[in-house]
Amino acid sequence: MRLGKHDTREVAAQFGLGIQTVQRLWKGGKIQFAQGIPISVASKKKGKVGRKPVQINLEALRNIDLKDRMTIEDVAKHLGCCVSTVQKYLKQGLIRRHSNSIKPFLTDANKKVRLQFCVDMLDPDSLPDDPRFQDLFDHIYIDEKCFLMKMSLIVLVRAKITFLGSCFYV
Repeated sequence: MRLGKHDTREVAAQFGLGIQTVQRLWKGGKIQFAQGIPISVASKKKGKVGRKPVQINLEALRNIDLKDRMTIEDVAKHLGCCVSTVQKYLKQGLIRRHSNSIKPFLTDANKKVRLQFCVDMLDPDSLPDDPRFQDLFDHIYIDEKCFLMKMSLIVLVRAKITFLGSCFYV
């Protein structure tokens, strides 16, 4: 595999690269071909360039009181970083959200039950033409757990931590 006399110059002009860059990529491709591995001309800079991540001591999160880490904003304030950093750590799995049994996260089954409740509240007389909800003047919905609960979300460091939820009386 040998290039013609002006081939590297033409390829460099076509892709907007320098001649030496094309020659370096061609040489690397020949070496990979000779070794029998798939030829890759991807950048080798990936992961080595750019701003290095600022390390935050997540062990400091364990020292924050539970009532002071109820929201992502609270955690960011106590760790001394921005909210997007805490969200990035959540996405990476370094920290996790925890919901207690009083007010758990909304699951798919809960969503179906809530949607079915909404559909059941439609007025059957108005359905095909002009769907409207029933008047709820004679319905009272009281969830006593809401009166006993203050906050429900706690951010924990990713580890084997068991948290027993508790109620806060108003």
